[in-house]
Amino acid sequence: HYTGPIAQSLNTIVDHLWSRMSKYATEVIVNEVQPALRENLPAALQGLTFDAAKCHLGHRPLEFRRVHIVREGQVTANGDMNNLVFKARLDWDADCSILLNFSGQRRGFMNLNPPIDLGIKGLRIKGVMVLELVGLSDAPPFFEGVRAFFNNRPHIDIDFQGTAQRMLNLGLIKRKIIDVIANEIRSAMVLPNRLGYALSPESDIFAIKCPPPEGILTLTVWSADGLLAMDTPWFSRPSSDPYVTVECGAFRFQSDTKFKTLSPVFEYTATIPVTEAAHQRVRFELFDLDYLSNDDFLGRLSVSVASMIKWGNNRRVKLKLEDESGVRGGNGSITISATWEPLRLATEVGHFDRPGIVFVGVQSLSNIARFGNGATYWVTASCSGLSPGFPEPSPETDHAVELPPTLPEDLASAIETDSMKNRLAILRKYDMSVSDMAQVLQVDAKELSNILLERTETQAAGELAAKVVDSTEVKWEKNCFIFPVECVSRSVVTLEVMQQAPNGAPRSLGRFPLNAASLTDNEHGTHWEVKELPANGARLRIKLGMRYLDSAGP
Repeated sequence: HYTGPIAQSLNTIVDHLWSRMSKYATEVIVNEVQPALRENLPAALQGLTFDAAKCHLGHRPLEFRRVHIVREGQVTANGDMNNLVFKARLDWDADCSILLNFSGQRRGFMNLNPPIDLGIKGLRIKGVMVLELVGLSDAPPFFEGVRAFFNNRPHIDIDFQGTAQRMLNLGLIKRKIIDVIANEIRSAMVLPNRLGYALSPESDIFAIKCPPPEGILTLTVWSADGLLAMDTPWFSRPSSDPYVTVECGAFRFQSDTKFKTLSPVFEYTATIPVTEAAHQRVRFELFDLDYLSNDDFLGRLSVSVASMIKWGNNRRVKLKLEDESGVRGGNGSITISATWEPLRLATEVGHFDRPGIVFVGVQSLSNIARFGNGATYWVTASCSGLSPGFPEPSPETDHAVELPPTLPEDLASAIETDSMKNRLAILRKYDMSVSDMAQVLQVDAKELSNILLERTETQAAGELAAKVVDSTEVKWEKNCFIFPVECVSRSVVTLEVMQQAPNGAPRSLGRFPLNAASLTDNEHGTHWEVKELPANGARLRIKLGMRYLDSAGP
């Protein structure tokens, strides 16, 4: 591994690119963020504009303090992959500026005339970012894809500017705004969420963007001792009302509150799917509950997942808590234990009758009749036989937007007709059957047979091309549903494809079950398939897989 000089080289590259990155950020804010905000704001706030002259990333670029480089393995149903991992401590104390102007007439209780302005003049982000080159190979570009993520939620702080800055810099309001920003970062790129990109069309996009968890970590916070007394009632001894939070990646759990004690017995358990055991940490924080103000901080502790695996299952460990400056010794202690159960590929039929996970990757929906610009599509998922105690799985994919045709309809039709004639000629050259041709062209086999029998070559090509011009495709690719189940073979995942026109009500395009028992016919319990929706012929491409829970340990 390497440190120091590598970080300086990365910082030099970022420094040279920073002005261009800042200019691009300004264009995105003004040309993309501003219209999106206006569309979703109430009518009284339609006068919102970003001040282009005061929207930039500042002159202080983000900085990588340390870089650790190592090669790691990844287990997949298609064999093991080698990944090159860059783990960097990111520190950005930005002098950025993002200024919003509000103007408008008096509407109801709101008076935006004269205009007000508000925005951000300083931003601090600190955290550990990981960049992985996935699937190293012997041919250019020498890896199949790339992904990036934060191992845990980064620390964020903000300074506000504008006429509303005094109000926004108040502790409670500022905390709420920071929480909103942190949640957006968490949902985008804090594990198990990642940003990823496949360099090869043959790559398994889900192995890059959302591989299944490596194992299940069950944590128990047994108790705490010697906590600080934050409440000083008149007629009783100083005490606190403590509760504990447990955070690992994007997952966060909170115990019940124990009242009037400095030595609480929590006996609180959290069950966490761990996606990167080598990089993730678990953060424990204790607070004193207050009803009339912010809860008081009592202490914190951060422990790596790898360290807890080494403890051995169910061994109770007592650790000292840190104060807000990271100093131990004055904030008491916490007693915790951990149980690690790896998730493994199925190699025999009996593995399907064990607890484990079922995962479904939703890649794309094709052959959809165009519904109009701005129509959105998404897929909802549910699963039977879920294991108790796990974080609630996300119930639906992102909402993908139908894009307008890139060419005028008449020009697109002419181009597609010529292209379709060439495709038909190639398929006939290889003496393909009608059913195989229909599979390649993604049309109904019976309909294709009738078109080829009853139309001239040009007419057939035109009619088939019209189906392409009048249809569209939407992609999700990063959306993977992961369901912890009590028995893999008895679980059933139900998917439903949804569509919504602008200003319209959601409607179902079709739903269908996926029986995990069907995976026993596939090597390592993983396969790709295309589900056709009977009502409209749309095709949903998915990846279905499983892992079983190895309770015997690492």
